[in-house]
Amino acid sequence: MRTIQNNYGFLFFVGVLVLIAVISSATENSNFLPLVHSDVSSNADDRDDIEALYIRAREFDANGDLEAAILRYTDIIQRDPTYSVAYYERCWLHYRLNHHNQAISDCNQAIELNPTYVKAWAALCYTYEDMDEHDRAIEDCTRTIELDASYAGAYTARADAYRYLGDYDQALADYNRSLEIDPYNGVTFNNRALLHRAMDNDELALADYNDSIKYYDPLTDYGFYITWHNRGLLNDDLGNYDQAIHDFRKSIDMNPTYIRAIVSLGELFETLERYPQALELYETVVRLEEYGVSEPDYDTSYIPDQIDY
Repeated sequence: MRTIQNNYGFLFFVGVLVLIAVISSATENSNFLPLVHSDVSSNADDRDDIEALYIRAREFDANGDLEAAILRYTDIIQRDPTYSVAYYERCWLHYRLNHHNQAISDCNQAIELNPTYVKAWAALCYTYEDMDEHDRAIEDCTRTIELDASYAGAYTARADAYRYLGDYDQALADYNRSLEIDPYNGVTFNNRALLHRAMDNDELALADYNDSIKYYDPLTDYGFYITWHNRGLLNDDLGNYDQAIHDFRKSIDMNPTYIRAIVSLGELFETLERYPQALELYETVVRLEEYGVSEPDYDTSYIPDQIDY
């Protein structure tokens, strides 16, 4: 049986055709962010300027112009260097752009200003995990959980780190806890399925991939095409070739430049001696590479494009 291996680093933010969700609020016990820090200048014009900049930053973020949003948060910080929310928001934007060092710097500044800032700790955890610094990610995820034991995303990220380190029992415990808190999270189902695969439990893995697809949320699961590819790989290994073809095609439909899925489908067609179809897919890969599209450097796990899922 041909087995396709996926030895990639952790994703937290991938390639093209990304559906960017608006970052959820950074206030720990509210659904709305404070637009002006309490210590900002009492000048009404200054407060109005900061509020206007904050609104514009959110608008740019919602429209996918992350660089423009970063500039607005930078302006806010220049006006009020004690505004921890602006550091957190800029941290998360840097993270989504794979600017890891800048993200870490801003996260640390937000935490220095507010040591119990849960989302800043979570963002720090995600950034270190994205950099494959799994031990450090575990530390920061654990701190996030200490501050907020109901933070499902921190359990999932910590589980991913434990999985990479081979501590499958702890990883399973964290995935399970995350799903107890948020039982309809497609991302966590996808990542737990990878753990079941590593533990040679394909039946449970398939069930988790099915649930991941069932609970897909287009506002957060921008990497959802990865789940279709993952399930295709499993069905391929199980000899469910028609289902595998369907899954690979769904992945490609959602992201036509996802080289991994195109190659997987081509290899399956080659196995089935459907050579013209395989050749057509390989030619597509060559064209994509000529245009500068490369094999993504991440594992087939992922997290959604907002931090408090």
